[in-house]
Amino acid sequence: MSKKGFYLIGLYLFLLCIPLFTKDLYHIHILIVTMFHIILALGLNFVMNTAQVPLCQAAFVGIGAYTSTLLVMRLNFSFWLSLPIAGILTGILGIIVGLPTLRIKGIYFAMATFAFGEIIRLLFIGWGGLFGGANGISAIPSPNSIPILFLGQIEFETKVPYYYFTLVVLTLCLIIIYRLTHSRIGRACTAIRESDRLAQCTGIDIMGYKVFAFAVNSFFAGIVGGIYAHYFHFIGPQDFTFWQSVEYLVFIVMGGSGTIGGPIIGSIFLTFLPEFLRMAVEFQVVLYGLALILVLLFMPQGIVGLLVKVSNRLARSSYRNKKDENTGSARIK
Repeated sequence: MSKKGFYLIGLYLFLLCIPLFTKDLYHIHILIVTMFHIILALGLNFVMNTAQVPLCQAAFVGIGAYTSTLLVMRLNFSFWLSLPIAGILTGILGIIVGLPTLRIKGIYFAMATFAFGEIIRLLFIGWGGLFGGANGISAIPSPNSIPILFLGQIEFETKVPYYYFTLVVLTLCLIIIYRLTHSRIGRACTAIRESDRLAQCTGIDIMGYKVFAFAVNSFFAGIVGGIYAHYFHFIGPQDFTFWQSVEYLVFIVMGGSGTIGGPIIGSIFLTFLPEFLRMAVEFQVVLYGLALILVLLFMPQGIVGLLVKVSNRLARSSYRNKKDENTGSARIK
C-alpha cells in the first residue's frame, strides 16, 4: 500500500472514531454541516472543470429537500426511497436546465442559472399549498430506522447516526468524483475548460460532457437537500437563496478550483472559521471577508495552490542540501 493510501485509511478511521471521543453534540453538528458543504463544493467544482460557473446550486439543494419532504409527508414514502428519488429527480431537472443554458458561456450562463435559482425560490414562496410558502415546512420526520441483524435497529434520534450516514454519502461522492475526474470523462472536461473549440476539433462532444457534469452535480445537490431536510426537520425558501450558491463558490475559490482537495479544504476552512470568530461576532463578517480578500490577492490558486508551492520549495531545498552534501564528501575524498 502506498503512503498516500495509508494516510487516507488513517484519516477515515479517525473520522469514524470522532463520535466516540466527543460528547459535545454541537461539534458533531458542525462536522455534519461541513460534510454537506464538501459534497456540494465537490459537485460544483466538477461542473466548473468545464469552464461553467452556475449560480443555482442552492436551488437544486432546495428541490431535493422539498422532493424528499413531500414524498415522505404527503405520500408516506420511506426516507430510504424518497432520498434516491430526490437525487434522481434533481439530476433529471439538471439535464433539462442544462441543455439550453450550457450552450451559452461566461456571465450569460451565470445570469441564466441565477434566474433559474430565483424562479425556484419564488415558486417555493408562491405555491403555499404545496411548499408551505414563506413559512416553509416544519415537523419533517427523521429517517426510518435501519434494522441490523442480531444488533437491533439504528434510530435517527441523535446526531451521531446522521454523522455516520453523511460520512458514507461523502465517501461515495468522493469515490465517484475521483473516478470521474481521473477517467476519460475528466480529461475531456479539462480539455473543454482549457479550450472548448480545440476540444471540439478533436472530436469531444462538448455539450454532452457539460450536461453530464451538470447532472452529476445536480444529483448530489438533491441528495444533500434530502438529508438536510430530515436532519433539520424544517425547510423554507430562506434556506436556498442566491447567497447560499455564492457561498459554495467561495468554498472552491478559497480552497483552489480544479482540484479535489481544494473544495474539501475550502469547505472545512470556511465552515470552521465563523465558529472560531464567535468571540468577535460583531466583526465576524468583516474578518470573513478579509480572509477571502487575502486569499484572492496572495493565493490566487487557493490554499491547495499555496500548499503545493511550499511542498515544492521544501523538496527543492532538500534536493539541494543532499546535492551539496554529496559534492562536499566527493571533494574530501
